[in-house]
Amino acid sequence: MKKVTYCSLLTGLIKRNNSTISTTALLCGNSKLTLKPSLNTRSSLEGSFSSIVLNNNNKKYFHNNLHTNFLNFFKKKQQQEPIETATMKYSEEETKELIEKLKYMEDKYKELEQQLRIEYSSFVQTGKIMSPELFKMMNHILDYYIDSIKPKKGSDPKENELFFTSSIGLKVWNIVTKVRLLVVKSIIQEWFTMDVYMEKYPKVEYIPGELEDDRIYFNRLFNRRLSSSAFVPTTMSDFIPYTRESLIASIYFVIYSLRNVPVMTSEFLKYMKESVREYPMIKERYLNAKIVDKDKYQMIYEQDKEFTFLEKKYSEHEFDWFEDIETNLPLNLNSLIKLIEAYLYFPQDIDRYYKLIDESLKIDPNNFYTLLVKANYSKFGTPKDHQHLAQISLESERNCEKGLEILKKAKPLPLREEIKLKEGETLPERKNDLKLFSFHYEIGYSNLILVGRFGLAVDMKRFYAKKAMEEFQMVKLFTRVPLDGNYYFLKGNAYFGLEMYEQAVRCYQYVDKYSSKLPKETVIGAIINSCNCLVTMGYASLCLKELDKYIEQYEGDIRLRLEKIYVEGANCKSKAELAIVKEKFTNIVTELSDPNFKITDQTKPYFQRSLDYANRKIKELENVINNSQIPNTW
Repeated sequence: MKKVTYCSLLTGLIKRNNSTISTTALLCGNSKLTLKPSLNTRSSLEGSFSSIVLNNNNKKYFHNNLHTNFLNFFKKKQQQEPIETATMKYSEEETKELIEKLKYMEDKYKELEQQLRIEYSSFVQTGKIMSPELFKMMNHILDYYIDSIKPKKGSDPKENELFFTSSIGLKVWNIVTKVRLLVVKSIIQEWFTMDVYMEKYPKVEYIPGELEDDRIYFNRLFNRRLSSSAFVPTTMSDFIPYTRESLIASIYFVIYSLRNVPVMTSEFLKYMKESVREYPMIKERYLNAKIVDKDKYQMIYEQDKEFTFLEKKYSEHEFDWFEDIETNLPLNLNSLIKLIEAYLYFPQDIDRYYKLIDESLKIDPNNFYTLLVKANYSKFGTPKDHQHLAQISLESERNCEKGLEILKKAKPLPLREEIKLKEGETLPERKNDLKLFSFHYEIGYSNLILVGRFGLAVDMKRFYAKKAMEEFQMVKLFTRVPLDGNYYFLKGNAYFGLEMYEQAVRCYQYVDKYSSKLPKETVIGAIINSCNCLVTMGYASLCLKELDKYIEQYEGDIRLRLEKIYVEGANCKSKAELAIVKEKFTNIVTELSDPNFKITDQTKPYFQRSLDYANRKIKELENVINNSQIPNTW
């Protein structure tokens, strides 16, 4: 091996076999897959993935934060004084003005529908980009509502309530919610170029220099427009009622908010309960709508017996069935409500959770969102052991395959990104997938869990790692999932499972720009992961100095201290040095076993694993030291 000079773990260069690997970015990825240190680095993946899955609060899709913290609307709601509306009505002049504005919006909405029919057929058949004029038509309706009709922020709450308890006001609002959902559909189906969206929404967070900027902007844009389309109660909008379209948007809002590990605020739980509670009441209003035989523009108020804002009665089938905003496949609203209700019981009542999941699929066996959530969330329960976790991972993959089979029925949407393949790569056959909540991503992750299964033969580990790598490649080629630190961290772990350590380090390089945004658990896992790669490649000495800095930075984190001892062991040249390493592991065990050792909420998830790991390493070292067939020095 050539002589190598190193500057620093984080700033140096690894020069090996005429290849150069920048190690600027050893802070990487998602702690779901934190690699545990092992004297035998070749087998250091074993058991590491699953142990992290059992206890994890980190996000898997980093860039999909839907800013749910603004759902803090219940705190002030109880403090508000009741508003009397029984005698409140618009004046004759105000009524006439509002009706004229409604007629204008109806005319513009009809023009939008006509233009959409013309352009959408071509889009579906050929993938042709729709005209910017169509986008302007949608936004003109929304802007007109905001500028000319919507009660202004800070205005008398009575004005807000009067608008939303009048038939004309609700007719206006019904158009607005339809157009808002249409905008979300246009984004996820990519009707227009990103330039068209950027011109209208330049304030969506967009950081130049981030990896795959276009994907990150696309994801954030979708999230922002979806949250705008969803019914989000605030102090201003306590009196804004649901429509069918805003309820549908709220369901998507919940699904995309919770595609992460299920960590929910109390406000968001209340929001979910609100959606579930409102569904039957909204449905009843649509199914039992009173049809006005006279002038449809007559002003009727909610307290009136003949109150309505709908122009037809819906059948149950008409109300519950709608086209998915991305795939155009039929979805059942009641089935999705059961899915949202299931979220409410995870993980505290897992039996109730699965019962509601089954009810959702019984109502609509082709509800691919329920299958995807079932696959995703099954990995975050409390498996009995590693064998049980392997079964869960395989079941998760089967649910994903069912979902992909359903998506075959949908016409694949055009891909706006140019597909770039490296030299020697071949383009795999495309399988229709969701753009931002990917089945392939879930399958890749499930296979990485299997790579970490205890006792699995080396060839099977490589098999599952290769499958994971293939799935992550499908994510890159055929979805719009942001290729951020988490993606490259998972891909790096797949390379690790294939024993392709240089490629793994290259993947870990990509996540440096996200290190400041990642949770502590993720960063620590990344440090350990990167050290394991470097130790296996023969560069253990490179890790020690930097580990001291990280141990100080993270206040003596036990996992980093264990990693340092492991690296010291990899650097040993004699049994005498191994004995010193063994003593250090023993000291850790003594420290953790002390009744006075403080276990916090932060350390509890990994405390027992750390203790078990240290004891296991002590036994391994004893076996080496006491083995007479191994020389005293090497």
